[in-house]
Amino acid sequence: MNAKLINILTVSLVTFAVLSPEILVFGFIWQNHLQLEQSNSLISSGNSLHNNYVNNILLNTTDVEKIPISTGENHEFIDWLDTFKIILILELLLFSLPMGLVLIFFLYDRYLIHRNISYQQRVELLEKIWHYDIDKKEK
Repeated sequence: MNAKLINILTVSLVTFAVLSPEILVFGFIWQNHLQLEQSNSLISSGNSLHNNYVNNILLNTTDVEKIPISTGENHEFIDWLDTFKIILILELLLFSLPMGLVLIFFLYDRYLIHRNISYQQRVELLEKIWHYDIDKKEK
């Protein structure tokens, strides 16, 4: 059972080590995608503002209240440093979880071995005392 579990954890750890660079590259691509979406939304909102302004001038209604103002904060911008921190935290969690499980199982296995040896030593000591008492009673 332990050998199978250690094999599974080893395979998952190696898989994570192989996929770790891909996770980082995916983060870069995702950040560029979000920036592209943000710039596209700003361009489209800028075009709509320009069209509304031209239409208002043509209709001689230049009230400032009628011109829609876009905030441009549809998507919250994540800093590159924040992206690296998030990816680093995820990698550390994904790396430390299998390693922690392997360490816990290894230490628990060593604890069971130690407990078994200690139990055997106590049993041997009790058997020696018991044989000593039997030999003493026979004399």
